[in-house]
Amino acid sequence: FEYNTRGIEISPDVEFSILSEITDSYSGADIAMVCREAIMTPIRELDMAGAITDTTVKAREVTQDDFLEAIEAINPSVSDSEIDRYDKWNEEFGSSA
Repeated sequence: FEYNTRGIEISPDVEFSILSEITDSYSGADIAMVCREAIMTPIRELDMAGAITDTTVKAREVTQDDFLEAIEAINPSVSDSEIDRYDKWNEEFGSSA
């Protein structure tokens, strides 16, 4: 999460450790999409208020709720059964090094 939110103003209420636990089955690309969606929430609010082109108005910080809503909207691209299948394959054929 931190990698995908570099340079973005994040609210102090955001707990990346909790977000990581919630998205345990998400791929790196899935997490990038969640971050992108959460980051867009304050921007969409400005747009809906008609203030997107007003250079004196600044978007608010991205909050924990923005991330939680994004997680609800974005499903993991890999199913639990696919992860189980990969884990079984890795146990049988994976490297022991």
